[in-house]
Amino acid sequence: MSKLTEKAAFLRGLAEGIDLKPDSPERKLLVAMLSAYEEMSQSVALLEQRLGDLEESIDEVSDDLADIEEIVYDGDEEEEDDEDEDDSAYALRDMHEEDFIEHSCPHCGEIVFFDPDDFDPDLPHPCPSCGKELFTEEDLGRNHVDGFRGEEPTL
Repeated sequence: MSKLTEKAAFLRGLAEGIDLKPDSPERKLLVAMLSAYEEMSQSVALLEQRLGDLEESIDEVSDDLADIEEIVYDGDEEEEDDEDEDDSAYALRDMHEEDFIEHSCPHCGEIVFFDPDDFDPDLPHPCPSCGKELFTEEDLGRNHVDGFRGEEPTL
């Protein structure tokens, strides 16, 4: 029993102990107010019960969703890693990083590797992730490209 229901019963007992005339306006008002208070306390008790049931249901759904997310996203990340390693033109699993130019796309941040012997500054170099040009005109200046090739920059 909720505290409101207990208080309503207590107030009903107090009202019955007051010696009021049965047809007095005060008694009618008091009985109507106690009736309304009892109905409200019962409604609140029912709402509390329903809220508890909803909280349990939400917890169950949340747990189920967490399980699904674990299956979908954890499994998906492993598959993406495998695909990247096998299918990507820039996968360097078996290659040495010091043999390549490493450049970060200024637009999306993707790290891209180039073979310095095959690097041609006159060709476009689109980012494999966002498709935008990886190098600006300033990047492709003589000093920058020479640095890529491991040569001393010319002044």
